[in-house]
Amino acid sequence: MTRAKKAVIFGAGNIGRGFLGQLFTESGYEVVFVEINRRLVDCLNQQGSYTLRMVNNELSQDLTIAHVRAMDGRDEKAVTREIVAADLLATAVGVRALPQVAPVIALGVARRAEADVGTPLNVIICENLKNASQVLRGMVQEHLPREHYGYLEEKVGFVEAVIARMVPILPDEVREKDPTFVVVEPYKVLPVDKRGFKGAIPDIVGLEPREDFTAYVDRKLYLHNAGHAMLGYLGYQKGLKYGYEALGDSQIRPFLDRALDEAAQALVAEHGFHPQALRAHIADILARSANRPLGDTVFRLARDPIRKLGPTDRLVGGARLALKHGIEPDALSWGIAAGLAFDHPRDPQASRLQEMLREQGVDTVLAGVCGLDPAGPLAEMVRERYGRVVRGDILADGRWQIADNRWRTIGHQLSAISYQPSARIVTVNLNPVLDRTLALPHLTVGQINRARLVRLDVGGKGFNVSRALLELGTPSLALGVLGGATGEMLRRGLEELGIAGEFVFVEGETRQNLTMLDESTGLYTKINEAGPQWSQDTVESLLAKVRKHVAPGDAWVMAGRLPPGAPPDLYARLITLVQSGGARAYLDSSDEPLRLACQAAPYGIKPNVEEAEEVVGHRLASLDDLVGATRVFLDFGIQVVAISRGAQGALVSQGRRVVQAMPPSVEIRSTVGAGDAFMAGLVWALEGGRDLAEAARWAVACGTAAAMEEGTGIGTREKFEALASQIVVEEM
Repeated sequence: MTRAKKAVIFGAGNIGRGFLGQLFTESGYEVVFVEINRRLVDCLNQQGSYTLRMVNNELSQDLTIAHVRAMDGRDEKAVTREIVAADLLATAVGVRALPQVAPVIALGVARRAEADVGTPLNVIICENLKNASQVLRGMVQEHLPREHYGYLEEKVGFVEAVIARMVPILPDEVREKDPTFVVVEPYKVLPVDKRGFKGAIPDIVGLEPREDFTAYVDRKLYLHNAGHAMLGYLGYQKGLKYGYEALGDSQIRPFLDRALDEAAQALVAEHGFHPQALRAHIADILARSANRPLGDTVFRLARDPIRKLGPTDRLVGGARLALKHGIEPDALSWGIAAGLAFDHPRDPQASRLQEMLREQGVDTVLAGVCGLDPAGPLAEMVRERYGRVVRGDILADGRWQIADNRWRTIGHQLSAISYQPSARIVTVNLNPVLDRTLALPHLTVGQINRARLVRLDVGGKGFNVSRALLELGTPSLALGVLGGATGEMLRRGLEELGIAGEFVFVEGETRQNLTMLDESTGLYTKINEAGPQWSQDTVESLLAKVRKHVAPGDAWVMAGRLPPGAPPDLYARLITLVQSGGARAYLDSSDEPLRLACQAAPYGIKPNVEEAEEVVGHRLASLDDLVGATRVFLDFGIQVVAISRGAQGALVSQGRRVVQAMPPSVEIRSTVGAGDAFMAGLVWALEGGRDLAEAARWAVACGTAAAMEEGTGIGTREKFEALASQIVVEEM
């Protein structure tokens, strides 16, 4: 009988139970918590499970986290036995408790060495501490006999992690009723330092090993944590209770936006992040911070100010990084000043900080706590603002001001345009079409039929995406291959619609598709032309055109079947070309071109169920099958997968997060262009910084609106918006 994998987690608190316990049990591990709260240990052992509630503004779902037990952390012998038999360790105890945990880990490592356990043991360190792997490794080695240093080096990995899931403090009465109960947000991603592992990297749900881990630590610290600190400290000054209240406050929000902008500029300069990627990340942080049911309090966001105002921590560290790159940390300095003034009576560290300020003065605290030169520019900014905060002269009358007043408006603009793509969107149209739709009272084969309605539309999947984007208020560049008189009609049609175009012109005639609607039966009859034959010169001209227009941060949408004569790997070549230039590629295709393109790892794909089956190689008969298919695409390196399901909506994934979006019941008039409108909504939302759930909502809303149109109609912004509020989105 195969032994179950075992994970030992030091700390059964918010992150231990609220994050690691879920990830490890979902990955097939038995979880053993090491905890000093005796009542919590007893309850976990009595129940053998606990309830984890995931909530956001649209969701409340209870999960039972089973196959768990707990050990009293003071029982060193019992904990050591668990470490010897463990496949994985993790810590989530808080930075101050690491010195108490390290000797026990050292004892377990020594016993493994003495028993000649050859399997590597990795310790995933989930603490808000820079260089946590070096710190914990040093602590463990300090308590380890010298003869086991070689074993520690060879067999024990210390792996830093970035913890971004929000887990609030529950009210005392809730914890008293069930100390194991925990409430969390749905976010389920655990970036880790790939370089820290010894041996094989474990297969854990949500685990994202990163080579450039330092950049991700800084991103989390100076955006996620700094944003929370700004909400906590400024929200406390205004007497607010919840983080989402501070987020919605008209005085606080400009400071938050500007502080995140200062930090983002510094991260771009330090690590080379793409600005659009950081903008999208900030939008996700803000959307998650608006989670009302989570009930994350200002107190939790602000508590422990001595640690949070440390030299390399969220606010001071971000401000110092900004100064390093010539960026004035004006709003960040306001956050630091408000942090110094945090005096909540329930926080012992806040009380200690206030005592230090009274007895030693602000300059000594700036030097001793924040690591700042009292004569330096950042200390000068903080000192001036701290004086204003403690005098209380900036809140009562609303006279909050940032040094440069233009940021007061820009801050609001940033929050508004986070829902509108700032990057250029380019649609690629390899086989465009002039769509001709005829509506006939009755279609009789073999006889003359007279049309009641004739409609001409610019068509082809890429052009349809451009049309839908235009309805959403976002212009795009339509890059296409045209030929003959029909091609000229398409060029003029795009021009009349206000869609900019760049074209490769070829021999032959751009195709026309004929759609005939028999109004007596509601049935459509379609006749599609193949399109002009491509030559190698056409391929080379297209590649040159694409190469000319690729720019970092752009989003390229490639959609449709390949035209006659085009090589089957053309999409794969285009994806490689576009993404090597710093842009992101989205693809909607099928058959061999789709299979080959997946190997080039586009940023996003939109297959329907049948097309997804072609890639994974088996039927996808259930939701679980579809979720499994998203993992197959993720293994290719594809970040966003949207599997459209017609009237049943879509399953959309980003990384390992998966949501299902379901439309209301509507009258379907034509599915022509529905998939293209879906793709437009998806790209528009993602590139505008909306999170996965909102992107799925808008994709399904746009696709459904298009399906309600006659012929090749693409829908309108008004219909998109009306349907978006009716889409049901569920976490999978």
